[in-house]
Amino acid sequence: MRARAGRHWRLGLIGFGAVGRALAGLLLDAEAELRDEHDLTFAVGLLASRRGGIRVAADGATEAGGLDLRAALAGTLPDGPVALSVGEAIGRAPLDVVVEMTPLDPVAGEPATTHLRAGFRRGAHGITANKGPIALHGPELRTEAAAAGVGLRCEATLMDCLPVLALHEAALPVGPVEAFAAIPNSTSNFVLDAMAGGRSREEAIAEARGLGIAEADPSLDLEGWDAAFKAAILAQELLGRDVRAGDVERLGLSAVDAGEPAAARAAGERLRLVARGRRSGGPVRVAPERVAAASLLGVAAGFSMALSLETRWAGRLELCLVEPHTPQTAYAILMDLLALDRAVAAGRLRPPGGRGSGAG
Repeated sequence: MRARAGRHWRLGLIGFGAVGRALAGLLLDAEAELRDEHDLTFAVGLLASRRGGIRVAADGATEAGGLDLRAALAGTLPDGPVALSVGEAIGRAPLDVVVEMTPLDPVAGEPATTHLRAGFRRGAHGITANKGPIALHGPELRTEAAAAGVGLRCEATLMDCLPVLALHEAALPVGPVEAFAAIPNSTSNFVLDAMAGGRSREEAIAEARGLGIAEADPSLDLEGWDAAFKAAILAQELLGRDVRAGDVERLGLSAVDAGEPAAARAAGERLRLVARGRRSGGPVRVAPERVAAASLLGVAAGFSMALSLETRWAGRLELCLVEPHTPQTAYAILMDLLALDRAVAAGRLRPPGGRGSGAG
């Protein structure tokens, strides 16, 4: 049997709501494949949630240790021996990467931003599913992560596991993205399609909330706030522009007449809430617009999301994620963990503290 040179990642999971629980289940399901196909093992060194409190692994989160994810999912994880704040726990717990999954604060991006910075200070990488830190403070956080020799990944902030950042990194190594157009919010897309089919806005919102897709405050989706945060991140990551959420021009569905989605359909078009931006400048914008029914943005129906990239040399690339749900957000976090692992293997980032890393 060949010697294994893989790495052992000690995870700090901050937030254990729907996404955190989906990630826990995914990690358990993928554990053998991660070990056998990617030479990657993991253990949970920190689990912090609003309901369950803060738990720190007392065994150092070794390859055979860490907090029990199955017990956490069942609600039977024993009480931890420490009473710390999340920031203090991040500073002391055995972890190599902070996985930020707390709810969005659209004003300051807190406490998620502070959690990531606490990780950087102790040499831990950051993965965030929370849009706030990147949309509000992305350039500063990237600078701080680079100074600490760690990575900062945010695939899950965009369009679930539609591989926006992975596609950019893997398929476009030479030549920039010149412009993007995206349907980044599944709830608004679903509501517009439902209205085009003759249902009321209220009926569509109620169904989206019942399925667990819409935000608790649906205006975050329908008035373009969620899309504006994502558009800012797309502009930062794909266009290299310093655009923050507050810089994005935003027009929500309250500007849409009740009959307009059906009128667009009758004309062979679809009404979509579209985010757009260009490398050359001009506004990054989120607004309802009519698109051709046969275009990618028109075909992406219901809860689906889509991305179209205009590139300098690779032409137009288009990608759609069909009817995603919470497990796909969790999968994006796993994508980011594997991306960090590849960067460590290539010597570009600080290694984790487990086996095969050369770290203690």
